Amino acid sequence: MQTVLEYDPNNSSAYDNMGLLYLRRKEYDNAEEKFEAALRIDPENAYAQRNLGSVLLRKGDYNRAENHLKKALDIDPFSSIGHYNLGRVYVAKKDYEPAEEAFRSALKIEPNNPNICFALGDVLSRKTNTHLEAIELIKKGLTANPRYFRGHIMLGNLYINSGDIKSAIMEFENALKLNPNAPDLRKKINELKRIID
Repeated sequence: MQTVLEYDPNNSSAYDNMGLLYLRRKEYDNAEEKFEAALRIDPENAYAQRNLGSVLLRKGDYNRAENHLKKALDIDPFSSIGHYNLGRVYVAKKDYEPAEEAFRSALKIEPNNPNICFALGDVLSRKTNTHLEAIELIKKGLTANPRYFRGHIMLGNLYINSGDIKSAIMEFENALKLNPNAPDLRKKINELKRIID
């Protein structure tokens, strides 16, 4: 990558790719520096805007992350990962209405992405009158990714809230198979079994 920049120091994509390498290594300050360099060359680089937003999200700089992700989506409104990461920013800020909107936008673009299904399901589980939709989304996510421990826990809790104790027990047992050492999960299952006996 450095060789590309030696030949073409104004290559925005090369800086963006270097930033991605640092991001994968969790070197967030270096990644941020490279994405900012890419944007100094080309402020309309949607990838660099989105990637910088992602780094800032990981660093907890939610306002700047939101700004860069919105800029990325202005340039490329069909980026499911852009909408998804913007939703994650709003969740981190505990601003659930725009989070729901962002996750719904991501789901329209990529309807079978389990991460988006889980994220939207999680947001909907916090609202009243949306538990059934949340259950369906999380079930859809678990169909694509049945080894997602937290998905089984979320689904089990949603079943409890909707009064379906047998299904809740089944989901908690599925979670226990994935993580046999989960604290208090076996106790929770036994308490629920006593309720239905």
